[in-house]
Amino acid sequence: MSKPKDDKQVNDQVSADALKPENTELESVKSELEALKQQYDQGVEQLALADSKYKAAVAEQHNIQKRADREIDKVRQFSLERFASGLLPVADSLEKAIEAFEVDKGNNVQHMQEGVKLVYSSLLEVFGRFNVVKHDAVDQPFDPEKMEAISSVKAAEGQADCVTQVVQTGYSLGERTLRPSLVIVAKEDS
Repeated sequence: MSKPKDDKQVNDQVSADALKPENTELESVKSELEALKQQYDQGVEQLALADSKYKAAVAEQHNIQKRADREIDKVRQFSLERFASGLLPVADSLEKAIEAFEVDKGNNVQHMQEGVKLVYSSLLEVFGRFNVVKHDAVDQPFDPEKMEAISSVKAAEGQADCVTQVVQTGYSLGERTLRPSLVIVAKEDS
């Protein structure tokens, strides 16, 4: 015959049995919490990796920009160096012309004029090598992109809005106007 259980033992047994489902639920919640923690940790790692890659990409872009800026500066300097080197013979010719004026004291003006024309011609040649173009404006229609009217005169028959005189020659570098021609334009009486 089995011994009857006292009330305390029965209550303890009932309490233990009642807690078993809660233990299972608690284990399930703990397991779920652990899975969420792992996902969170993975997300933090992925975010750190993405941040690291982003910072590396920004740094690389900055380095590329610096290299490109240095290359552009080198190209500009080289172009300017070539242009300046091309002008050196013109400067030499001008120096020789000045020396000749000092020696000759103006006795041979025609000879001096020919020398200055040669210097001017060599200057235009250097400009041509670097795509610097002189604006030929006389008798041309007024072009506000390449010319600046400083005065106007009464137009002859069929000459309205044409340049009659160039006060200062203009130049372009390719399609870009370096300096507009200062011109006098023929206008019809209104």
